[in-house]
Amino acid sequence: MTGRPPRQSFAGWAACWRRASCGTEQIVELCKIAARHEGLFAPHLRNKDVAGLEAIDEGLRIAEASGVRLHIPHLVQRPGGPPDANAQAFALIDRAVGSGLDVSIDMH
Repeated sequence: MTGRPPRQSFAGWAACWRRASCGTEQIVELCKIAARHEGLFAPHLRNKDVAGLEAIDEGLRIAEASGVRLHIPHLVQRPGGPPDANAQAFALIDRAVGSGLDVSIDMH
């Protein structure tokens, strides 16, 4: 990245997250650049069908480490997750917001 302000949300980097198997540390570094320019990180969460809570936790850790705003798209309980996955997800998000993170979601 050049350090220039992003022209759109950081969602475009979600392809890197999924297809190229970027490590969390690499994503944090990219998000630090986005944060400096008031960018938004809106990843397509990894393994959300069977490890949705872990994916949400990873997104929250990235946001905390980088200072970037986080948007969690398509938050919905999946068949492979625990029966109370939505309640657990909301608890994780509420805790993060309570600690000062800027987090938004959408559901379908």
